[in-house]
Amino acid sequence: MVIRRFTSVAALLLLGLGVTALAGNGSISIIAPTAAQLQEGRSYDITWTGMRGAFVSISVEGTLTSIPGSPRGQLEIKVADSIPAGLGTYRWTVPFIDSLNFNVRVTSYAADGTPTAEDSRAYTFRPDFLASRKLDGIYVDLRNPAHQRLYLVRGNMPIRIYLTSGARTGIALPKGSNSASPHNHYGVFRVTDKTPMYWSNEYDVWMTHAMRFWKGHFIHGTYPSEYTYLGTPASSGCIRLDRTNAMDLYNMTPVGTRVEVLTGG
Repeated sequence: MVIRRFTSVAALLLLGLGVTALAGNGSISIIAPTAAQLQEGRSYDITWTGMRGAFVSISVEGTLTSIPGSPRGQLEIKVADSIPAGLGTYRWTVPFIDSLNFNVRVTSYAADGTPTAEDSRAYTFRPDFLASRKLDGIYVDLRNPAHQRLYLVRGNMPIRIYLTSGARTGIALPKGSNSASPHNHYGVFRVTDKTPMYWSNEYDVWMTHAMRFWKGHFIHGTYPSEYTYLGTPASSGCIRLDRTNAMDLYNMTPVGTRVEVLTGG
């Protein structure tokens, strides 16, 4: 459900609404959570202070994970509406957020619904599987076919999120098993070698910025004609990215980098 707001002074003036207590004058402030990262599935108290009006609404905003040059739009989640402002706090359980960075916004309103103040605070999203994983490296999350994502973690902080595609069959095998059908291998691996352009004799395709992590399985850039499938199962067994993000990851990833692939089941 999307929350609709008017954030510009011009828009508020056009509607004849007062702006003397809007964001920028310190009339309302978010003071918690204080953590830089918010963990999926964990509950946090969103806490505010200052002049509050009669009630507040809380929303989450950001930019949806996209491929360069092809935005998927804005992330807008209504967390809560019409909360008595005097409470000063609201407990929120973090859902899956399809963005690396996002803002939590608290807006206060007078009894007649006029916005009186607002404040926002920036956070980094930490997916649920990283709750117990503290090591740096590449994490390929193929558990949900509706949103397959690759995360790069440095200093225990996710610093990149990319749309990715695992095997189109969804078959998941441990290292010691194999299949003639397209399949994913789950577990922990290492980048063993990398090349800017790799020719696949098996599939007669070029794989850009290819990084091998297990036998014939690579993380690599795919053809633009395949971009529309990124984020869902679509590959022959490799981990696909768009070519710009593949180059970005390649340039930040030395041989030996830890790779963990997570699959459903």
